[in-house]
Amino acid sequence: MNKFIQFMEEKFIPVANKISRIKALQAVSGGSMSLLGVIMVGAIFSVLTSITWAPLSEFLKGNTLIDYH
Repeated sequence: MNKFIQFMEEKFIPVANKISRIKALQAVSGGSMSLLGVIMVGAIFSVLTSITWAPLSEFLKGNTLIDYH
């Protein structure tokens, strides 16, 4: 196992360090991280709207939060 770790440290860490210093990738990474909270909230609401639990459906219909056709 130590040989594998040593191999990884010698071969892959220098390449990973060079890639991590690219400004364009840093910008994409930073932008993705800043939007992660919004994406998670949207995903939670998406899951909640797909629940077919009768009381929840009636609540959403009664408050016009979702337009059911």
